[in-house]
Amino acid sequence: MELGNISDLVSAGCNITMAGAALYAAWNARDWFSQRSHSKGFDKAENILASIDEHTLLAKQSVNELHSSFSYIEEIFKSLSVPPKDTSSIYKDTESKHRNLKDQIHNLIQELFRLERWALCLKNPGELLVVTNHLTDLHTSAAHFYFYCDSCLYQLHYMGWDEFEDHFKVLQSNYEDYLVSLACLEREYDIFKVKRFNHFFKI
Repeated sequence: MELGNISDLVSAGCNITMAGAALYAAWNARDWFSQRSHSKGFDKAENILASIDEHTLLAKQSVNELHSSFSYIEEIFKSLSVPPKDTSSIYKDTESKHRNLKDQIHNLIQELFRLERWALCLKNPGELLVVTNHLTDLHTSAAHFYFYCDSCLYQLHYMGWDEFEDHFKVLQSNYEDYLVSLACLEREYDIFKVKRFNHFFKI
């Protein structure tokens, strides 16, 4: 065989080897990107579930504060006693806190439906949304409740007793709405918390 032919064969062999190596590298890269995407998606999904757990715990703890506030306004209503004027600022801050928590829940829901970007499919979304929806309802009721705590005191300090009872009735309605939302949340969360990760998500 001539030297030129041997050189051509070696060159062709090298080209085939390099092409094979390139294909292998591309395949490995695709596999690496896929694994990386899945890993990122799993991390995000785990954080969402953990956040739902944390928000539910905070919601259960907040009922004591809300109950104390209701008892305080109710006592004013029953005793016709006028509290100090600086009391209302506490309620404004707490109202803002519950509105912020509601926004955080809303952001969680949005993150939930963006998981497919990370090659993670959402299974049984209704079972997740029923918990987040009750959390949203709860913080909405709480925010309204604290708004009317402030409104009752403002009415009392600057307008007198004339319409205080009407404001108190709205406050009481929001308080009852909160308790209903909390009861629904606790019921649905008891079902939710025993579900495994793969009940909600899959690749």
